[in-house]
Amino acid sequence: MSWRSIDHITQKKLLDYFALKYRGKYFDEGSLLSEMNESLRMEIAAHNCKELISKVPFLKREQNDGRDDLFAGRITSALQACYYVPGDIIFVQGEIGHDMYFIFSGAVIVNISGKGVCVLRDGAFFGEIALIANIPRTATVQAVSNCILYRLTQESFNNIVNLFDDIKKKVSHIYNERMERTKREEDARKVKVAAEMVNKISFLQIEGDTKSSFIDKLASVLYPVHYSTEDVVFMQGESADEMVSNELKLTPFSPCV
Repeated sequence: MSWRSIDHITQKKLLDYFALKYRGKYFDEGSLLSEMNESLRMEIAAHNCKELISKVPFLKREQNDGRDDLFAGRITSALQACYYVPGDIIFVQGEIGHDMYFIFSGAVIVNISGKGVCVLRDGAFFGEIALIANIPRTATVQAVSNCILYRLTQESFNNIVNLFDDIKKKVSHIYNERMERTKREEDARKVKVAAEMVNKISFLQIEGDTKSSFIDKLASVLYPVHYSTEDVVFMQGESADEMVSNELKLTPFSPCV
């Protein structure tokens, strides 16, 4: 890749990235850590990141059985440093997540359906549900300043949790609660969309006592489809076998009545 062929905006982002990553130093911190023995590496990682992980409820272990520090040390030593410059997308709403993030320094904005809902700063965390449930991201997160984040992958988390039965039980409980809540929220969205379709689409309109039952049956055959900006939903001239409403897709041959 030729440096001269890169546009000026991308050149600046690259310069900002490496300036942030190395912060004026002439050594790679990750390489130094990899050369240390596990005990020393865990001690240093715990010192740098213990306060960050203590803010996540399911990463707290207070059994007083002599293994609390071991758990914290394993979590912190599994964290991977990530560097972002303003404008970088950390993850996108709708994609399946496999990592959570801790903000060591910097700020990110959380966007839901294109609207900024909050800004997270030093010490905050986000994306934690990805560690315990394979569900789509509920928001897009973007760096608004130079950021140093620590990432914890689902794979690393599962390997550690398998060694601690109490944490495994806690995570299982959170997972079940989250799945129940997600299902309730999705079912409510489907019913709302189905009602709008019945009211707006002439061939779906129905009156009388059967309307509510019809809406429920229609909602039951809807399912969410996630699109990114400028994605093509369908092309002119294609053979049509489905319809789309808002974020939900209906297969026409499903039995609704």
